[in-house]
Parts: sequence; C-alpha cells; structure tokens
Amino acid sequence: MKREARTATPERQVARLPALGLKAIIVGGLCSFTLLVVAIIEGQSPALLEVPAAWVSVAALPALIGLLLSGYIKSLSGPGFGIEAAEQPPIPDLPLVAVQEAAAESVAAPTAPLTKWTQQRAAEYERTRNMVLVHAYKRRESADIQNYDVSIYLARHVSGRGLVVTGLEEVEKAEFYFGTSWRDRVFDARIKDGIMGCKVGAFGPFLALCRVTFASDHASV
Repeated sequence: MKREARTATPERQVARLPALGLKAIIVGGLCSFTLLVVAIIEGQSPALLEVPAAWVSVAALPALIGLLLSGYIKSLSGPGFGIEAAEQPPIPDLPLVAVQEAAAESVAAPTAPLTKWTQQRAAEYERTRNMVLVHAYKRRESADIQNYDVSIYLARHVSGRGLVVTGLEEVEKAEFYFGTSWRDRVFDARIKDGIMGCKVGAFGPFLALCRVTFASDHASV
C-alpha cells in the first residue's frame, strides 16, 4: 500500500529546499544576527530601535543574499535595496465536477473502458482487504525546518459508510516506510484511541509505503 502525502505549501511544491538554498538561508540569517549584535554592542544601544539605520541595512544584507541564493528573491536593486520576489508557480484552476453532474452520468450504462476501471477498483479493494491509507497534516506554529506534522493511519473502507478508522482487529501489525529522509527506517504503527498509524515531521510532500499484516492468516499487503 502506498500513499503520497500532499503537504506542500502553495509557495513551494518541492520535498525540501536544495542543500545550497537551505544553507544559504541559515548562514545568511546567522551573519545578519551577528552583525546586528555587533551593532548594538558598538553603539551601546540597549534597544533595537536605537541602532543606526546604516547598521541595520548592513546587518540585513547577508540574510537578503541568502534568500536570493535560495530562490525566494529574484533580484536586488539599489540604492534603497529594492527587492523583487521570485515568481511562484500558479495553482492550477481545475474544473469542479458537481455532485449532480456525476450522478447524472452514472445513470447511463457503463461503457467497456468504464467497466474495466470498476473491475480494477474492486480488485484493488479485494487485494488490500478494503484497507486504505489516510493522511492529515497541520502546519507547525514554531519555526522549524520540518514545517508540518503529518499523521498517516489505516482505515477500512465500508461500502455505504465510508471509512472506519477504529476497531481494526483483523490487522496484526502495520509498518511504515517514508524513504531516505528518515534514514530508511521502518516504523511500526502505534495505536492511540483505537487508531493505528504514526505521526512524522516533514518539510513537504513525500511518498508513504505501508505493509499491513493480517491476524487471520499472517498475509501481508
């Protein structure tokens, strides 16, 4: 079973910043902070608002260069340090399929290709014994390289009822694999409030694999 966790922000739809861009932001931020501290010490100013504007401009320069190298800023211009933000990819405006429209189309007799899709869908439910992966995510409030908390858990699809996430007694164990960013570790699912899954931190989208072992015959899917 596999599930692609969609956790990308509209601004950046990449799994993580390139190594150079991330390092540039960190180094630039540290340099700017150091210069600002030096300005406060040299000027003997206990408050940030009392630091001369020239020092503030110099201190901000490394951070701006880091943002420029990372791709968040397209260009800098002087003498007032004009900033041009990098163009972001537009969010595709896809057509919405109305519920009434889908219901009307379903009344017609299914064509051969549609019948094949239906059969393949039913076969996939049979292969996984109606088990599916579900994910939910939320953005972290604190500043962190891993911007999101992603919860991935098992659910059983029940026709006419939707998804059932508790009472999965038929599952003996579930194992999750998220790739090299998690050092190729395999995580055992944990059970909390009857829900079987795990929660990880992530910067952006990633592919989640899950191996489910059933208690009745110890078969895995």
